Amino acid sequence: MGSLSRILLTSAIATLLLSRILAAGSTGLLLTFAATTALLALAKFVYAVLLWPYLFSPLRHLPGPKSRSWFMGELSKILALPSGEPQKEYLRIPNDGLLRYLWMWNEERIFPTNARVVQQALSTDADIWTKPPAVRSGLALVLGTRSVLFTEGEEHRLQRRILAPAFSRRQIRNLVPVFWEKAVLMGGKVLADAAAQENGAVNISRWASLATLDIIGAAGLGYEFRALEKGENGSELAAAYATLFSPRPAANLLQLANLFLPSWFVYRLPIRRVREVRAAHRTIRKVARELAAAAKTRELASKKPAEDDSDDERDILSVLVKSGEFNTPDGDVVIRDQLMTFLAAGHETTATLLVWAMHLLTLHPQWQHTLRAEVRAAFPAGCPDTVTYEQLEGLKHLHHFTLETARYFPPVPLTMRMNNRATTLAGVFVPKGTVLVVVPWALHRDAKIWGADADEFRPERWAAEHPPMESNYALLTFLAGPRNCIGKGFAEAEFKALLAALVGRFSFEGTGQVIEIQGGITSRPKGGLSVRVEEVPGWA
Repeated sequence: MGSLSRILLTSAIATLLLSRILAAGSTGLLLTFAATTALLALAKFVYAVLLWPYLFSPLRHLPGPKSRSWFMGELSKILALPSGEPQKEYLRIPNDGLLRYLWMWNEERIFPTNARVVQQALSTDADIWTKPPAVRSGLALVLGTRSVLFTEGEEHRLQRRILAPAFSRRQIRNLVPVFWEKAVLMGGKVLADAAAQENGAVNISRWASLATLDIIGAAGLGYEFRALEKGENGSELAAAYATLFSPRPAANLLQLANLFLPSWFVYRLPIRRVREVRAAHRTIRKVARELAAAAKTRELASKKPAEDDSDDERDILSVLVKSGEFNTPDGDVVIRDQLMTFLAAGHETTATLLVWAMHLLTLHPQWQHTLRAEVRAAFPAGCPDTVTYEQLEGLKHLHHFTLETARYFPPVPLTMRMNNRATTLAGVFVPKGTVLVVVPWALHRDAKIWGADADEFRPERWAAEHPPMESNYALLTFLAGPRNCIGKGFAEAEFKALLAALVGRFSFEGTGQVIEIQGGITSRPKGGLSVRVEEVPGWA
């Protein structure tokens, strides 16, 4: 029973008791009920906002920032700065692995500050720390609710087992030629775009998003979206995602409204932005349903048994359908939601990482020369028609650059968990329903974890014989533990193919753009990244 239900029930009981004493009529009963409800709600508010966090909470002794507001905690600062930046500041506060700060209405949030505590939350106690309801409702329209991203416990483990073959090294090896084909196509589109601009500058963010959407379609779902060829206006799916990730002020206002109002209410407001978002959601769900239906039709036509491994093109869809695990009344919904997750997460995060890589190349031109020399040495005859997984993995400088870009600019700046029962974390008792915020954006720049040069971009740190981190739970770009990103290997190979094809052929120069980070599910340059592109002769 929720707080509101308890207040209403208590008010009703109190009203009935008072009615016997006061002998009030129906009007008096209504007034008594309203007054009792208001008083109980006020008492609940005062206790939860002003008394609990300061006087009674077992977390009140944890170190943390001094709140800016007596009832809104650190909300103003968190909204004013890009996601993860406030927590970077909090790391300066001495602590033993946990910090506490207050959110809206002084709701307590705890922030793990070392790999040991992160490991306990994400691995040891993974079944205790699950995604908060607010996160589920906020992302459900884009990512679905029954996908591997949101399921918990045994259902999650079953889905991971079913999906694992689609993300195996064998499968990724088979898909690298597809990655390369789309990367080369993106290069041609970027060159044509640069030639059409007076200063040779292109919005690389746009092309990165279109390319990764084409890749997740062809390599992950067995479908050609042709977003690079058609652009947003020719691809309803590309247009839908462009709408959802729009940096317009109306989008920011809608995100702000979600903090104060239930998602179901916000997305029924009669305003233009809501209509656009709902239309985009309908498009994504429609495309996902159509893809699932087409996959089932192909599977029925092929009549191959589930254990038949002769087909080397086992994409996500075919694995789901062949498994037979979703031949249930709600199986179609589960498959649809899986596709919604892989469509969004599978292209937006890699696109964001590629954009940050382009930005870093403009800031560190020596790495353009290093990577270009390595790529051209591996393919001296010019840009190849195709490449292999082994050839990409053999590019050590590219590998180091990939890891450091993922550390320096993790596309997803933070993730949240909530404990479904009271527990202890880092030796501290944590009441049920406490929000835990894991912040790669902050932890990846912490000198205590990464050394004195943590805030410097240094791909060479990965060339050392031993990893430059204290544990496997220090690098959290793809999270870690049993709920880490199942598509990690897919995304890394995709990123390497895109970057190798681009840096092997082009040089990149900044345009003087002041980078303003747009927060959200991913953190990326607001309005896209503008770079000047020039073809470097000798590798056509």
